[in-house]
Amino acid sequence: MTTKNYYHLLGIEQDATAEEIKQAYRKLSVKFHPDKNNGDSFLMDMFKSINEANEVLSNPSRRKKYDKQLNEAMVAMNSGNYTQNAGNPADIAQHSTGDHEQVYKLWNLYLEKKKHADLAYQTLASVNSYNKPQYVTIKKVLSCALVLLLVWGFLKPIANSEVANDKVKNYVIEKTAAVYKKPNKLSKQIDELVQGTAITVVSETNYFYKVDYKNSNGVVGQGYILKGPIRKDD
Repeated sequence: MTTKNYYHLLGIEQDATAEEIKQAYRKLSVKFHPDKNNGDSFLMDMFKSINEANEVLSNPSRRKKYDKQLNEAMVAMNSGNYTQNAGNPADIAQHSTGDHEQVYKLWNLYLEKKKHADLAYQTLASVNSYNKPQYVTIKKVLSCALVLLLVWGFLKPIANSEVANDKVKNYVIEKTAAVYKKPNKLSKQIDELVQGTAITVVSETNYFYKVDYKNSNGVVGQGYILKGPIRKDD
């Protein structure tokens, strides 16, 4: 025969007044409210038991009937026919002495053990995640390619930025050089300078000279040539 001891569950004596029952219920319901137990099924069950105890003990007729059943259960327990699970914190709370502090200690013990169990699980999950093989995926390749494009888009203007010379420099081409419209080898070629052509370097980028020149046909022009063998015009 088993009977929940609602008085001990609420931490009160069997002769508690209606006001004492109300205060004990409010105190426990706030402490173990579902909003504070993060979905823990064990704590939710205990909250239901607390509500159940209040519903019975706050109703005079139901309490009278319950007291009779409880007294019979206590007699049976004294005769050795009453059983309870001593390892279950909830059951201990239901049959322990009527003391709020003892009830709270039992709950705190349960929560502490649960916290350590959760920490162990999280640690194991982290280790498993760390040891998990890493594979090259299309998503990773595309992400890397996008980053490289963004970096190149940022650096390219810097690499091709022109720096004006502080003074005009006159040079002579030492070998044939193509002249481009823009400082880019893929841009349109507008001329070709033969060896010995005199040029004036106006500005430069990391890879090109911007030059004024007069080609072998006597045509004066301006464009970009790749940096390469040139010598000062003595």
